[in-house]
Amino acid sequence: MQQDSPRKKRRSSADPVANEPTRLLRSESAQGWQRQELTALWEAGELCDTVVECDGEEYHVHRIVLAAGSAYVQAMLKSSMCDGGANATRISITDVPGTCFRAVLAHLYRGECHVTSSSLPGTLAAASRLEVASLLRAGAEFLERELTPANAIVTWLLAAELSRPIEFGDLITACQRTVSESFEEATQCDAFPRLRSEHMAALLAPTNPMGATELDLFRAVACWAKGQSPPEAPRTLTELFTLVHLENINAEALVDVVEAEEAFVGLPVAQQLLTAAFKHIALPLQRRGPARKRTSPDARIAWNADDKHKWVRLSEDCLTVGYNGTGDEDDYQQGLNGMVRASRGWQSGRHYFEFTFVLPLDDTGFGFPTIGVVAPDVSLGGDDEYAIGGRHGRGWGYLLDGMFKVHAGEKSEMIDSARIDRVPDGTRFGLQLDMDAGTLELYIDGVLQPESTHTGVRSVGKLYAACEAGTLSRQQLLFNFGAKLDSGAA
Repeated sequence: MQQDSPRKKRRSSADPVANEPTRLLRSESAQGWQRQELTALWEAGELCDTVVECDGEEYHVHRIVLAAGSAYVQAMLKSSMCDGGANATRISITDVPGTCFRAVLAHLYRGECHVTSSSLPGTLAAASRLEVASLLRAGAEFLERELTPANAIVTWLLAAELSRPIEFGDLITACQRTVSESFEEATQCDAFPRLRSEHMAALLAPTNPMGATELDLFRAVACWAKGQSPPEAPRTLTELFTLVHLENINAEALVDVVEAEEAFVGLPVAQQLLTAAFKHIALPLQRRGPARKRTSPDARIAWNADDKHKWVRLSEDCLTVGYNGTGDEDDYQQGLNGMVRASRGWQSGRHYFEFTFVLPLDDTGFGFPTIGVVAPDVSLGGDDEYAIGGRHGRGWGYLLDGMFKVHAGEKSEMIDSARIDRVPDGTRFGLQLDMDAGTLELYIDGVLQPESTHTGVRSVGKLYAACEAGTLSRQQLLFNFGAKLDSGAA
């Protein structure tokens, strides 16, 4: 019988070497050094094993670099291997301009590339075509940093055209917010008529805070309608004009502006909408029906029961949290936690926000609700007890039942008087995140609770204010992201 070679011979459990604990050797600079070596080999044309044909040019590359950074190329190479082409040395890429492909290559090797305002859209389109997620994320972060009322619509259109909701979801939210907050300036740009009807509907939604009057919104819809070629369908225009609250426009403007607008009065529903608006204005207050209202910057946005177990992007100003379900014990046993977070994250600086409980308190199915900050990659469920303070270690916050400090699955009791069953009506709880100092502080009615300060609060990227509902049933919390902390209290 052939014996195993010494290299393959299995050690017995009695072997002391086999029972030694393993230790991790880590080189913090290894990744950067390896990238530099690969880039140097590529720039010198050494050890390249694949030729990419693109836009009439040939590019000598290392297939492992392309496969690691481009999901499209990786699938192409794996498909070639399945077809018996494991040693294939040529790849053909179509529909990508050479200048854009060179930018993608530079990013894959160096982690960066140079773009101009005119070349950026094509570069991101190439990254989308080749499934280079890292370049798409870098582009989205760059565009969000450069976002202004003047370029918000152009940026929104670019992000929507690329159809990459994972990489560009936050950017699209930021674009809509910027247009809403600076509506008049944003809608004066030449690209405004290029917005799709669903974009207009999102802007006119009653839950979207708007920095504009109803008359401004009416004029904007009319301007958008006139800019459509071919003309937009009457059904779409009807839906958009119906989203404008005509009853909140004064009678003089209804006569001089609304009734004089051809894009509106030609619709079959126009007379009905005008009649309802004039009737609302003419009736005495006690006989009027409730006028439609838009969410103002300090209003609350509800988190519906259907939103449980998934991320929800909400207004950065204020929101109301409450899981209106049954509080089933199964939810807790499965470790599933409903999480909501603010729409904008913080990467530097000091930020303060407050929350209060809606009394009377209802702890039905209370579970483990927490409030704090999380990194963008924190998973939603399946972590013991806490989503914010779970074992992942990328969230910091406070367990609401007792205001215990939680992080990485640990909790430490604060002060007994902070238990929610003893919270006086109107008590304000505030959190201050200091990204530069790496701290998260708890304030009660503006007074710092020093024993509850989190230290070492760090993230690769942004941190987001978040609330985990746990199996919270009907209790509501009101968040105010526009709250100010008295400098003397800090």
